[in-house]
Amino acid sequence: MRLAVYVRRLNQLRHVEAAVREASVRGHEVTLVLDDQGEVGPKAGERARLEYVPARFAKWCQLVQHWSTAAPDYYDALLVAAGLDLDWLRLPKARTTSVIQGSVSDLLRLEPTRWDLVFCWSLWWAEAWASVVSAPDHERVARICRHVGLPVGDLDGPLRVSGLGTVVYLPFMGGSRLVRARYVLWDQLRLLTALRDYCDRHRAWLVVKSRAKTPADARLRGVADTVIEADEPGEPTLWRLLASAAAGGGGLLVHHMSTGAAEAAAAGVQSLGIMPYGWDWPSDNRVQIPDLMPHGGFYHWRGLSQVVRPDAARFLFSNDADLLARPLGGSLAAYRSKFLGPRGAGLNIVKALEEATA
Repeated sequence: MRLAVYVRRLNQLRHVEAAVREASVRGHEVTLVLDDQGEVGPKAGERARLEYVPARFAKWCQLVQHWSTAAPDYYDALLVAAGLDLDWLRLPKARTTSVIQGSVSDLLRLEPTRWDLVFCWSLWWAEAWASVVSAPDHERVARICRHVGLPVGDLDGPLRVSGLGTVVYLPFMGGSRLVRARYVLWDQLRLLTALRDYCDRHRAWLVVKSRAKTPADARLRGVADTVIEADEPGEPTLWRLLASAAAGGGGLLVHHMSTGAAEAAAAGVQSLGIMPYGWDWPSDNRVQIPDLMPHGGFYHWRGLSQVVRPDAARFLFSNDADLLARPLGGSLAAYRSKFLGPRGAGLNIVKALEEATA
């Protein structure tokens, strides 16, 4: 099989890495097509350029820049890392087109008629997607979806930051300037002070993992033990932090309704989602699905994750809630079964592509 894997930003590599590796192991000809569309602003650091791709990819596939003469004109299969806002004229041509679920919205907003295969994390996600498309597309969604597992969960290499328990904090990014100012200048500072005190009492290491669009300001740097200013291009930094926490003295992910909750569950780490005051839940089609509402199962799962307001979060921190304990085994297994699907996502994707192109 000649397989083209298409990425527009390097942060998408974590969704396809396991499949690229497994396809190479099984003897397929893999080409990683990097389409640098000249990203500017916060995403400029994720531009899909050859020189920024982690060296390990060269062992598994041919690396080409978009429209390179080294790339074949036609492939047996195309695997796209993220299916939204695509210029379809720029995609490599292939007999079978497929896309991987990378987050919540990038699945729910896909157009079913565009794809031959869609790789969802679990059966639940396929059913959730079917619930938000028009009735004529229900049958097609059922036909093209394959539930393969969480691809990031296949990746290796914990990022060791401490032998202590680890708390990973993802800074808040609100929808409007007014909401950001109201939350960051008041709630976040008080929240972080309480979180810092909690970490001190429990001898936990506080890691602030920022991104270009959620930079760490002076207040964040003042309370953190470690600040990750931006992801290393192409690396699954959050996954490695969480895997390290799970392998060490216990861990916790503190976020603001982030899909990172899925990575925390895959790693076996508790998560605490904090819903800011004055912040309305995004008005996209996820609100039609109860399990994706703020207190729905994906974010709020007994024994594994919960969603609270800032005052409640500070109460948990100040009263030494057992947030660093390993999740309850039954609760974790049930969550993984429902939302994260089977293990071995990379291999499952490649086998599905082999079957489709046989």
